[in-house]
Order: sequence, then C-alpha cells, then structure tokens
Amino acid sequence: MLSNAGPGGTIYPDFVSFTVAELMKHIGVYILNRVIPPPRVEYKMSSQEKDPINGNDMVFNSLGSNGLHHHRHFKCFSAFRIQGLELPVGRPTQTGRSNPY
Repeated sequence: MLSNAGPGGTIYPDFVSFTVAELMKHIGVYILNRVIPPPRVEYKMSSQEKDPINGNDMVFNSLGSNGLHHHRHFKCFSAFRIQGLELPVGRPTQTGRSNPY
C-alpha cells in the first residue's frame, strides 16, 4: 500500500496505481505548464468552454472528466527532481557574495 492509500487506507481510498501512459500524460501537463504557465496547473485541466483563458481542451480530453481528481493523486504520490541549469560561479563581490554575472 503506497503511503496508506488505496483500499483500506486512510487517505485517497479510491487510489489506483498509475499506468505508464497515465504517468506520461501527467508529466506532459507539467511540461505544458512550463511552456504556457497558468496561475495554477489545475486550470489547464478544464475545458476552454468552462475556462476560456486558462483551459486547455487537449489536456481535458486526454485526462478525461475525472482528470483533476487523478491529478491530486499524482501530486500526492509523485516526486521529481528536474535538473536546472546551474548558475556560473563568478568572482566574489565586496559583500562576500558570489556574483554569477
């Protein structure tokens, strides 16, 4: 039982393990969020008919009408570390801090 979830668990008793395809869809939402950022990632999961500014029909159709509920499970039980670009180390300034530029 993953983190006390699933049948008999205390949190998310309706949790079902994700398939690889479902994981890829949810990761894709975060990639899309990086390209076109809304105020909240969850806003992308509504249709453009419901939310014409931040809604995304492709995400809504891909995840289905219950996508927001599954996304809560995904956020709760997933952990990622995205390697970012490291800032270049520059010369220390007079305050002792390093100036990367």
